[in-house]
Parts: sequence; C-alpha cells; structure tokens
Amino acid sequence: MLTDDEIRTAWRLILGREPENDRIYELHRSHESIEALRQILLQSPEFRQKFAMTTKVVGALRLALNPISSSTAEPDAMRRMFERIQAEWTKLGEAEPYWSVLTNPRFKAGAFEENKEDFFRTGERNLDLVRAALARNRLELVENGTCTELGCGVGRVSVQLAGLFAHVHGYDISPGNLALAEYHAKEFGIKNASFHLLKDITGYNGIQPFDFFFSVIVLQHNPPPVQRVVLEKIVEKANPGAILFFQVPTYSARYRFDPETYLASAPAEIEMHVLPQADVFEILTAGGCRVLEVMEDTATGQPDWISNTFLAQKVGENGTVGKVRN
Repeated sequence: MLTDDEIRTAWRLILGREPENDRIYELHRSHESIEALRQILLQSPEFRQKFAMTTKVVGALRLALNPISSSTAEPDAMRRMFERIQAEWTKLGEAEPYWSVLTNPRFKAGAFEENKEDFFRTGERNLDLVRAALARNRLELVENGTCTELGCGVGRVSVQLAGLFAHVHGYDISPGNLALAEYHAKEFGIKNASFHLLKDITGYNGIQPFDFFFSVIVLQHNPPPVQRVVLEKIVEKANPGAILFFQVPTYSARYRFDPETYLASAPAEIEMHVLPQADVFEILTAGGCRVLEVMEDTATGQPDWISNTFLAQKVGENGTVGKVRN
C-alpha cells in the first residue's frame, strides 16, 4: 500500500504537477510499491506528450560533435559580462519578477496574484528532488546547518529551504527580486533567512561558508566564464562534508561562445548558456569534491539542449564526509 505523500511526490517528480483530485489517491493506494506506480506514470500519455520528444531529440544529439567554446576570460571581460547580465536581470526584476523566474504566462504581472499559490508550490517540488537525491545516496543534512542559495530570486525556494536549516543565505544580482524575497520571507513568517545583493563579480568572495548549496535555473543565465568562476568560489566556500545540489546546461548543438563575439552582440531578454560537463567535473575535483550523481533534467525547457543536475559533496580532512544513513 502506498501513502498519499508517496503518490503526491511521484506526481510532482514524474509529471511535474499536483494530483488533479482526491480520486487519484484512491486509485493508486493499492499499488504494492512505488516502482509499480512509477512505471504506470512513465508509460502514461501525459508523460510521453511532455517528455518523450525531448528524450528522443537529446538522445540523437549525443552523436554530434561537441562545439568548442571558451570558459575563461580576462578580468575586464569578466567584469563586463557580469555587468551585462546584472543589467538584464535588474530590468526583469522591476518589470516581470515572477515571470523571469518561471517563464509561464500565469506568472506575468497581471496574472500573478491568482496563481501565487501555484508559483510557490513549485518550490516544494524542488525540495522533493533534493530529498530524493539525498535518499538515493543515503545522505543526511547537517543538524543546525547553513544553506547558501545562489539566484534566490523572489524567494520561491528560499521559504522552503528555511524549514530545513538553521539559516539560509540567499544571493541574487537583481535588487528588485531581492526586495520581493525579503517581503515574501516576512509574509511566510520566515525569520532565519538573509538576502544579499551581488553588486559585482568580486561579490562572490563574500559568500558565507555553508553546509548545503542549492542553485537551479540560475547558472544557465550566465556566460561560461562567469559560471566557472562562480562555481569555483562556491566550492571554495563549502564546509567539509557540505552537499552541493545545482543545475547547469552542459551541451547544445547550436551553442557557441567566444568572449569577444559575445560582448559585441546585443543582449537577449533572457540569455541561456552552457558549461560543459568536463568543466564542471574539473571544478568539483580541483575543489576537493566528489561527484555523487549527474542527472539529466528538463530545466532549460529546450528539447535540443542537455541540462544536468549535479549532486556533489566536499571531502573533509583525511577523506571524511558528512553524515551517511545506514
């Protein structure tokens, strides 16, 4: 017999939504295992319609040659890249803060209030993914630990993370989004979260040491050299045994990046960039982290891109790691 929580979690993780009504629970409680329910959902017309085309296209892309792109840049170019992205997200944070986080028409300024509950419920789904990844690897969070969330936006996930940690530090480059994150934290009665504005590329030096790192649909909006520097700093700030859970696109057949060409081009409304897996592995390994999982995800919303969610852990002295469940 399955519990309602198990059924609800399966709906969120596999179909990306809540069960449509209470009858769903009545129909599926009798399954012998969560694996049986998983197979039913994976074979459902809804799942095939949403994700089968993406899976087919991405599979074919693995046969293509990976284009050569640069993930390094001179200090002045790095500064200009950061300023460009910050300017874009400052405008978005003022005009369409919620839609810029989740590009769904329901979260446009004129429609947000009636869809506000659904918007913040998506943060619960992010935590479902975290819990599942930790369970698969028999990991436990540090008691009274500190969490760093990069790209906290308007606090969509921050208000959920605050229930798991003694303190959450949210970082963002958009003043408008951060103001809303502080507002929503107060609205939800959150008292253990602090929000910090990253004013320039050197701001990442001030990130607080942490026991858990979370970042989803954030790094992808930064050019590869910025992504690389940010990840290097994150790994440096991780406490021994800290767990890192983050997402980044790692391949697209259409994607090319050259610093000079990029800086000479006109900014897009919302930019999307790639950081190859080899670069991510290099950064994690050099920073003393062990990679636990690399999961394909659909975070970019683009069928011809490969995006991955990484689960890693900072190794402590003498090769020790954090708490592991039996």
